[in-house]
Amino acid sequence: PVEFVHQHDRCLVTQREVGIDTASFDVALKNSLRQAPDVILIGEIRSQETMEFAIQFAETGHLCLATLHANNANQALDR
Repeated sequence: PVEFVHQHDRCLVTQREVGIDTASFDVALKNSLRQAPDVILIGEIRSQETMEFAIQFAETGHLCLATLHANNANQALDR
């Protein structure tokens, strides 16, 4: 769910919510590049497919920010 709602009055931030704006999280990630974003924020990387999307976004020159649950940097790389 969306944790903070940005008001769209002259706003450069576009939010998408699963179930309302898109059918699923994976579909949202797949379609995100169609809006020509500068920055993509992925709330949490929980699957390999989400990780692959994040890497693809970075490889195409987009700033991709995300969270990943790990106890240390080595564990994050292993995931």
